[in-house]
Amino acid sequence: MALHEVIDMMHEANGLQAFDKNYVFYFDETNNIRKFSLNPINEPSVNTKKGLQTDFILGGVCFHIIPNYDELFSFYASHGIIEELKSKHLFRHNNYQYDFSGNRVTALLKWFEKNHNVYFHYAIENNLYFALVDIVDSLFDVYPKMIKFHFELKDALYRVCKLYQEDILNLLCHYEYPNVSKAYLQEFARNISDIIYDADISHDFYAESLRQMLKSINKTSEMPFIVDNEPYVLQDSYSAIYHQRMMTFRESNLIFDEENEIIKQLKKTKSLLEIPRYSFVDSTTEKFIQISDCIIACLSKTFQFLDSFNMIDIAHLKFDKELKDNLRRLKSLIERSDNKNRLLILNLNAQSITQERYVKLSIICDK
Repeated sequence: MALHEVIDMMHEANGLQAFDKNYVFYFDETNNIRKFSLNPINEPSVNTKKGLQTDFILGGVCFHIIPNYDELFSFYASHGIIEELKSKHLFRHNNYQYDFSGNRVTALLKWFEKNHNVYFHYAIENNLYFALVDIVDSLFDVYPKMIKFHFELKDALYRVCKLYQEDILNLLCHYEYPNVSKAYLQEFARNISDIIYDADISHDFYAESLRQMLKSINKTSEMPFIVDNEPYVLQDSYSAIYHQRMMTFRESNLIFDEENEIIKQLKKTKSLLEIPRYSFVDSTTEKFIQISDCIIACLSKTFQFLDSFNMIDIAHLKFDKELKDNLRRLKSLIERSDNKNRLLILNLNAQSITQERYVKLSIICDK
């Protein structure tokens, strides 16, 4: 069975409809840290803190009929942006609330609003969540019936890890994760189970289920996804996300910003032969790549902003009218894309991250 047939079956099983043919997709990326790995010798416990603070996003703009962007770029030209438009031109002051309230972001969001048949699309991955999911997936050899709860169990592990992040990371370092010795699988699983117990979330059905699953691992158990891998490497490339998006929208025309390392990785993938129309281009010559760069920066910086405060803090925070207006525009555009086709947005994140961000965004927009 070809890979695209497998992906189509997965989409159908999850109630997802194939995307319309003959669309044009433009892609850019943000927060590509190239490689995310454990650091067993020095603090912090990972090679870059950015990997814990930001999500990787691959996305941009898509449409069936080419929209006119002359008015948008004329506006930016009037602000002295003559050459390539980049997200740094919109976010200049390292102050999210100030920049996102500004007329440069407003112009971009209003352009999307005006062009009703233009959508943005994105795949977003939390590096820490991605690093942990193999622990849960490895348990389904022993508990196959629990696979129907895989999202909930992965979310539970992520939430515990956020509470005890350094403890978990040090534990992963100690066992050279994801290359845990088979002789120490039981010990490794018990240690993770103990941390869940210490988190005192026994009232959480999925956390407690996960703890019991880990606790039952014995010397004969297999945990296939966390053994026989390169020690300490949690993410060796984001090429898999590129590949997934290419397969999902394979009947459309796909245009990516040039990323030499990604291109090199993808060339090793034989299934690219199943994708008839894709190319990598220089963003300096392609306006829609520049628009893609700016819109995924808006998403990334908004998600980081929403993550920066707790739910209980929202009632005490004050937001300018201009900020709320632009957040309403962004929220509406996310919903427009999701309503067009749920495949346009792919969250490779813990469910709790995605849900909490949306709730926070909704509360701010309603204030």
